[in-house]
Amino acid sequence: MARLALGAYVVARLVDKMLTDESDPEAAEGFRWQLQAVRRHVAELPQDAPETAHLTGIVAAVPSDGPATAFLWKSLTAYAYFLEHEARLEESLEILTLAAWSQGPDAPARDFAAYALFAGRLNRLLARWDVASACYGAAEDAGLGAGDLVAVLRGRLGRGAVHRGQGNLPAAREVAENVAA
Repeated sequence: MARLALGAYVVARLVDKMLTDESDPEAAEGFRWQLQAVRRHVAELPQDAPETAHLTGIVAAVPSDGPATAFLWKSLTAYAYFLEHEARLEESLEILTLAAWSQGPDAPARDFAAYALFAGRLNRLLARWDVASACYGAAEDAGLGAGDLVAVLRGRLGRGAVHRGQGNLPAAREVAENVAA
């Protein structure tokens, strides 16, 4: 398990470096060296572990030069879901952030709404009520902008789940009834 945790850490730092790296030729050479080192490390992880498959997919999607591709942010998002189901919520939130960041500011509103809903759920499970509510609100706004009524309603239901988590059952019920109507 410690090897997998270290693998996850070095993969996350690699993606972070790719997204923040300057166009300096020396930095690019250092990044390529780091990419090869991380690939070697991931190749030595237990091949029967599902986490290894996720890390291998992410590292394969990291370009040695050039911008991030759709394969990268989709692999990161899949890994974030895996971490959530393993109850590693903090790590999932970090990987989700990298996924959104790798997709960039030109992400369609529908994709942004999906990220915001996911982040809202993770923060709600971590009992970060204000942050979760803000994420659900962002999902609603993005859904409105994209004309995605499902994202809008899911954002509202998320806010209701925050009320429920805080013990405010009347407010949670009111939100659910309004969404149902």
